Amino acid sequence: MTFFSYTAVLLGGISLYGVAEDFVYIFFILSFFLGLGVDLKGFPKLSRLLLNALGILGTFFFLSFISLENLITPVANALLFLTGIKLLEEKKARDYYQITLLAFLSSAVSTAVNPDPQYFLIFSLGSASRSYPLNPHKLLQGSGRQTP
Repeated sequence: MTFFSYTAVLLGGISLYGVAEDFVYIFFILSFFLGLGVDLKGFPKLSRLLLNALGILGTFFFLSFISLENLITPVANALLFLTGIKLLEEKKARDYYQITLLAFLSSAVSTAVNPDPQYFLIFSLGSASRSYPLNPHKLLQGSGRQTP
């Protein structure tokens, strides 16, 4: 599930390039590679309580900039920030599903800004990578139940 979640996050992040602000995008990229290090290399994990508090404060900060003239950018910033925070946590199956959902929402936000054919390719690849880990047969196999 790690490979598909990280693929979905990467495609969701790519789809928001140019929509989110640069400093949030840099945080997202650093979090992506640090999250890989936490998952694959066993880097030290940050406290979940600290990361949750940072996530709540950051979300309020970014969403405080929403206005009728500027609706998409603050939402894109908040989504990338929350995705970066989730990547830094110690992950269980539930966290991978949350990360995949945040990546899907990132793609959904970018549809308001990117109507070109290049985006269609990114969205199609992202949809395919997000649908595999959410396959009910795959979930039942992981839980030990028999699939029909």
